Amino acid sequence: MKILATISMVAAVGAMAGAAAAQAVAQAEPSQAAPDTAATAPAAAARDTTAVPDQVQTPAPAATVVASTMTNGPIPDTPANRAKYGAPMSHAGKRSAPSGN
Repeated sequence: MKILATISMVAAVGAMAGAAAAQAVAQAEPSQAAPDTAATAPAAAARDTTAVPDQVQTPAPAATVVASTMTNGPIPDTPANRAKYGAPMSHAGKRSAPSGN
């Protein structure tokens, strides 16, 4: 038999065994959590005619998002702005005189 076929069969058998083990545990847990439900069911059915779920879950409130975009506008190239902010960072801007936009 080829090695790939053998490995795939072993993986399939392992997956089936894992699923069967998980089902056995899942089926055993509810019966351990609620013992004697058959004895109390007829008495409860005589008193109550409506079924109520064990846990009532309310939906979570919807999230709200407010998006805003802030941009920095261009700074005019003036002598006052060069004194305040410094010379431009570009090679050409450092070597040119302020022109004012």
